[in-house]
Amino acid sequence: AHEKYNGQIPDSLMKGFDKRYDEISEEITATQKQIISENKDNLVPVYFLRAGSDSFGVEFVEGFLKDYKYKDCKALESVVASISGEKNKLPGADVVDFVGNDLNDKECHLTDYVGKGQYVLVDFWASWCNPCRAEMPNVKANYEKYHDKGFEVVGISFDNDKEAWAKCVEELGITWPQISDLKGWQCAASDLYNIKGIPATILYDPEGKVIKAGLRGEELGKTLAELLGE
Repeated sequence: AHEKYNGQIPDSLMKGFDKRYDEISEEITATQKQIISENKDNLVPVYFLRAGSDSFGVEFVEGFLKDYKYKDCKALESVVASISGEKNKLPGADVVDFVGNDLNDKECHLTDYVGKGQYVLVDFWASWCNPCRAEMPNVKANYEKYHDKGFEVVGISFDNDKEAWAKCVEELGITWPQISDLKGWQCAASDLYNIKGIPATILYDPEGKVIKAGLRGEELGKTLAELLGE
C-alpha cells in the first residue's frame, strides 16, 4: 500500500511525515528511558530493554545495567550480547575478526583485509535481500571510483545457499572479496556486530578502526570523497 500511494504524495508532505515520525520516535524513546531509570528495583526495565535496547544507545544501557539489581537476569542475556555487538560498531572500535569461506571454499578472515593499510567497507548482504541488491550499484560505483585510491570492499553474505550466493555475485558484477559461513541469519557476524537487518555496513580506516557504521547511498560517496578526495 505504501508503494502504491507514495508517488501520489508531494515530497514536501512526505518530508513532513518523516520529520514528525522521527519526533514521535524520539519522544517514545525518551519516555521509555525515563521509565527504565525510575524502576531500578524491579523487573519492569527488562521488558523495555529486551524490546528496544538498540534504540537506547550503548552508553545508556551499560550505565543502567552497571547498578541494576537484576542485571544478571537470564532474560537480559540477549541485551548484553546486543550491546557487545553494538560496541564493535562504534567509531574507534578495533575490528573484530569474522571467519568464513570464500566462493572457492577457501577459509578467509575479515582481518585478512581490514587493518592492512586500506579503507575497507564491510558490506553485510544476501542474495535474497532485495534492498541489498538495490544498493549494490551504489557500492559498485564507489568501489570503481575509489579502489585505486586505497578503498576496498569486503562482502559478508548472510546466505545459506552457496549456489544462490555465487549466482548473485556474478549477476551483479561483484568483483571484491566475499566471505560467508552459509548460516543465514545464524551467521556469526550477526552477533559479532549486532546486525539486525541488511544491507548494513561498517567502514574501517587503514589501521582497522571503525570510522562509521551504516553508510549507504549518497552518504557513502560523500564520506569517501572526504577521506580520499574526488
